[in-house]
Amino acid sequence: MKKAGLHQDWHVSCQLDAYKMAYRKKMNELHQMKRHIQIKQEHIDARMKEIGQKQQLTLHLEQERESIRAQAAALSTGTTYEQEYDARQQYYKLSRSLANDSELYLQHLASATYKGIVVSPDTLPFKHNRIQQLLLSLSREGYLIFEFRTSDSEFKLQQLHSNYYTFSDEAFMLGILEVLQDEPIILCSWVLQCAWYDLLPNRKIWYDICDSPDRLWGSNKAAQLKHWDLLSHSEWISYADESYKHLTYYRKDAHFIAFGNEERSAEWIKGSRKVEQNKSFTA
Repeated sequence: MKKAGLHQDWHVSCQLDAYKMAYRKKMNELHQMKRHIQIKQEHIDARMKEIGQKQQLTLHLEQERESIRAQAAALSTGTTYEQEYDARQQYYKLSRSLANDSELYLQHLASATYKGIVVSPDTLPFKHNRIQQLLLSLSREGYLIFEFRTSDSEFKLQQLHSNYYTFSDEAFMLGILEVLQDEPIILCSWVLQCAWYDLLPNRKIWYDICDSPDRLWGSNKAAQLKHWDLLSHSEWISYADESYKHLTYYRKDAHFIAFGNEERSAEWIKGSRKVEQNKSFTA
C-alpha cells in the first residue's frame, strides 16, 4: 500500500514537471512572439518616420517646383508685378459687380459672436499648413475667421467649425466684409495679396513672413518695394524662422512664431493690441 502511494506521488511529480516544462516552453514562445512583434513595430515606426520625412521633402520640392514654374512663366510672358497687380484688381472689380448675392450667405453668420475678424485671401501654399494653424489659434480665442480655399462646391462660403469659415470667391468676400461693416485683420503672407485688400477701405494688416524672398517677391523691384511698404504700414509683423528675421529690418516689434508653434499667435495678438468687446452680427 505504501509502495503504491509512493508510485502515485512520483507519477504526480512527473506530471507537474511535464506541466512546468510545457508552461516554460509556452512562456518562452510567448516572449519570443512579443519580441518579434516589438521588432516588427519598431520597423513599422521607422518606416512611418521615413515616409513622413519623405512627405515633407516632397511638399518642399513641390513648393520649389511651383515657385520655379511661376518665375519661369513670369519670365516667359514678361509679366511684371505691376501688371499682375492691375490684372487682379480689374478681375476683382469686375467680379465684384457680379457678386451681388453676398447677403444670401450672411445667414451663416447670424449667430456669430467674435472678438474681431481675420481674413486670409488667396496665397501660396506653405509648409506645415502655416496659415491654417495661425487662423485656428485665433479661431479658438473667439475671432471670426475667413480663409480662402479653392472649391468645386456651389457654396461660396462654408463653415468648417465654430467661428471658422472658408470662401472660394474673393470678390464675393469683399461684399461680405462690406456688409459686416467691421475693420478686419488681413493676414498677409504674399505681396500680391495687396491687390485684393487694397480694395477694402478699412483694414489692419498682419504681415507674416513664412518663406524665402525668392518665393515671396522674387527679383521684381516693385514687389520688393511692396515688402518694404508692408513693413512700414502693417500693424503686426511676424516671422516663421530665425533665418527670416533679417527681412523684418527696422521693425523691432516683429514677433517670432516658429513653424509648429502657431498656437502662440492668439496670445501675441491679444497682448499687442487692445482687445475689443465681443461683437455679434445678425443678418
